[in-house]
Amino acid sequence: WNKEFLMKHIGNAHYQSGLPMPGQLAESFISSRNAFSSIDTMHQIVYAKFDQVMFGLPTSTPAEEIFRHLTLDHGLPYAEGTHWHTKFGHLVTYGGGYYSYLYSKAFADDVWHQGGFHKQALTNSDAGTRLWKTVLAHGGAKDPQDMLTEFLGRPPQVVGSAMTGNTTAGTD
Repeated sequence: WNKEFLMKHIGNAHYQSGLPMPGQLAESFISSRNAFSSIDTMHQIVYAKFDQVMFGLPTSTPAEEIFRHLTLDHGLPYAEGTHWHTKFGHLVTYGGGYYSYLYSKAFADDVWHQGGFHKQALTNSDAGTRLWKTVLAHGGAKDPQDMLTEFLGRPPQVVGSAMTGNTTAGTD
């Protein structure tokens, strides 16, 4: 979502003509980034609520009816007879960790901005190395809050609109 990066690494030459990507095309591509992010966020909310209902208080309502109701109540299309909820593997494998998905997007936005990635080329090895050594190299061996605090120089924050999917990462 960085024009210079797109122009250099993705749009440097058309596969047939060899011409570089026009700057306006790169800008249009970047501006379309959040075109459907609210739909994705709503899906994540429906999945989280479905998980809460299924593993909350016992109910005699069929799972398909619960999923249908939640989907439609959140303004999303529902395809009758597909039993989509039975293909939702995270429902039984993520446990409470599933809910961290939307938070991870917000923290990634915070890292993008506070870590300075939005102001410098994405190929800056100093920033990438610092992120690797401070956060990524530890895997699950250190508390994520501690690693992010060390990297950011302050506790991580759920920044503005990042939780809504309307993040500005890569647009500054």
